[in-house]
Amino acid sequence: MYPPTCAHDPPQDRRVKGPDGDIGPLRSRCAQIEEQLTRV
Repeated sequence: MYPPTCAHDPPQDRRVKGPDGDIGPLRSRCAQIEEQLTRV
């Protein structure tokens, strides 16, 4: 569900807090950064 380059993220980093609380394990910190870079 996340880019292969993010596979090194520790399991705890795959959980992020969203506006509605914990939105689940699919979003990693690395994925968030890549999303921001893509959004530029």
